[in-house]
Amino acid sequence: MGVIFVAASFIRKYKLPPSRIIPFPKRTDPSSILDFPPGRHVLAVYPGTTALYKATVVQPRKLCFGI
Repeated sequence: MGVIFVAASFIRKYKLPPSRIIPFPKRTDPSSILDFPPGRHVLAVYPGTTALYKATVVQPRKLCFGI
């Protein structure tokens, strides 16, 4: 299994074992969202798209109640 990234001028293919793939959490179940420590390298998704980009976690997610 792998992940393929396509840009205007190149294609980059990453191969990784299925155990390293984390499914997108369900929006209706906040408990399924994983917390990653600062400094961890991740693939993040651009909001409203299925496009991924390389990112580094800067701070843990913040929980908001009553919004």
